[in-house]
Amino acid sequence: GGELQDPSLRLMLNAVGFKNVREVAEMESVPVSGGAICGLPFLGEHGDLHVLSKLAFHVSLHGETFLFAADSNNLDPRLYARIHAMIGNIDHVFIGMECAGAPVSWVYGPLFSQPLPRKQDQARRLNGSDADRALELVRQFNPRSVYVYAMGAEPWLTFISSIEYEPDSAPIVESDRLIQACRADGLVSERLYGSKELRFQAIRRAA
Repeated sequence: GGELQDPSLRLMLNAVGFKNVREVAEMESVPVSGGAICGLPFLGEHGDLHVLSKLAFHVSLHGETFLFAADSNNLDPRLYARIHAMIGNIDHVFIGMECAGAPVSWVYGPLFSQPLPRKQDQARRLNGSDADRALELVRQFNPRSVYVYAMGAEPWLTFISSIEYEPDSAPIVESDRLIQACRADGLVSERLYGSKELRFQAIRRAA
């Protein structure tokens, strides 16, 4: 977009020396060896501001399909219903669930011409999905596995995000609920932490 709240990542990367930068729009696909990467509309985590520099991504590679939706908040399930009608089922879903995000002023405060009233600031939080919203997204795409990722729980990220989870922290409780519900549906599901190597084998199935 390039607007004040939506700076162009392409221009930033060009400025620091990267010459071959492709900016992907919503529902635009880029072919890669063995498949394609498609940018999907992104809702959530931006306090209701119109920010296009962040997308979710649909990756199709060697017969397997993946959805990467870090920080996505399923604010309107009809969006994902329409996306599903266009791209079909997805084999593996990766979703962030930092569902107790900071107030909107934490990132965007300096961009407002005057301070937000506290009530409005607290209402427009930078949230991802809770368990119910995430599960609705998952069931829309009928995956075989669901992974919670991009939670900011790793200790080295504390210096950036100030996140320090306890067992009763809302994102931990909600992601546990999602994982349990997915496993009850017969899906492989876990919350990722640090690093993990996953190996996938393509299984042909109807969309």
